Amino acid sequence: MARQSGRAKRIDYFYGGFLEDRTYLWRNHPTEKGESLIHLGTDYTVPFGTPVCLPKPGEVYHIMFDPENKIGWGGRLIFKLEGGNYLLFGHLKQDIKLQLGQPIKEGEIVGIIGETTENGNWWPHLHAQLMNSQFMVNYVNKFNNIDGYAPANSDEIRNVFNPEIIINDGSRGYAIY
Repeated sequence: MARQSGRAKRIDYFYGGFLEDRTYLWRNHPTEKGESLIHLGTDYTVPFGTPVCLPKPGEVYHIMFDPENKIGWGGRLIFKLEGGNYLLFGHLKQDIKLQLGQPIKEGEIVGIIGETTENGNWWPHLHAQLMNSQFMVNYVNKFNNIDGYAPANSDEIRNVFNPEIIINDGSRGYAIY
């Protein structure tokens, strides 16, 4: 995994994994799909309890809870950003207080990184996934089916962008504080 050190406003983190082939991660896993799995987002490894902020103005588009940690996301939020793209944040604490349609300002805290026991059974990290409107059209009425992985030959790969272009672009705030 390509990892790079970084420094947000107050914490150290490392990140990597956009469009990375993570088939190796799922070998012999109970949910192994038997095909190449490309990671559609970027993972930011940070301590649990780290606040997560929206790096661009937007509105809450979808909220998902996984109280039994069976789906693998923990708390998950999708925002419709100004400009029409969508940003997914996954592996959050599940005490999300936001409401669908709620407008969110740039830099506003939207969630907290969850512990392993509440974030989908993963190490503490933020999964950020930037998607265009076509990606979302493909999931109308089934947003809970949105995954952080896709087969290598999937059309979904053309409909995601590296979230670094808005998360830490230098001119805006940071998504992780």
